[in-house]
Amino acid sequence: MGVKQLIDVLYEDSAVATISRANILRPGTAEAALNAIFNDADVIVDCSADVAAARHLVLDVKSHARRLSLFLSPSGEQLVLLLEDARRAITLDSLEMHFYRMLLSVEGLNDHYASAGNLLRYGRSCRDLSAILSADAITLFAGIGSRALERLLADE
Repeated sequence: MGVKQLIDVLYEDSAVATISRANILRPGTAEAALNAIFNDADVIVDCSADVAAARHLVLDVKSHARRLSLFLSPSGEQLVLLLEDARRAITLDSLEMHFYRMLLSVEGLNDHYASAGNLLRYGRSCRDLSAILSADAITLFAGIGSRALERLLADE
């Protein structure tokens, strides 16, 4: 809700819709509200870095909206932005596969999955390790991502 309020203050013609709490994979009572938001959206932004969430948004959500995925590498030193074209001819899951191919073939991306070194275990599952990233890296990349998103959405 705080982000929506900030957007409403900064942008006069803001059309941001929010749901205070919902799991898109198991929406329960929020399903109708989520579907309404997805149906009215021009773009659906996924910053979760969660494969299941990304797949759900691409394959299961019925909407004309472009899908966009924006996330940091585990080290917090690289920002990844994947955006579908306006017609959704190349979907987000296909773009992700192209990204994985780039990780294997572009030498400068070899360390993309390298960790920041400071890992925090927050549960007891196979994916329960999280990196502790600096606030300045997150803030810097949030600004870069926001600007890139604004520019890219202006183009089909």
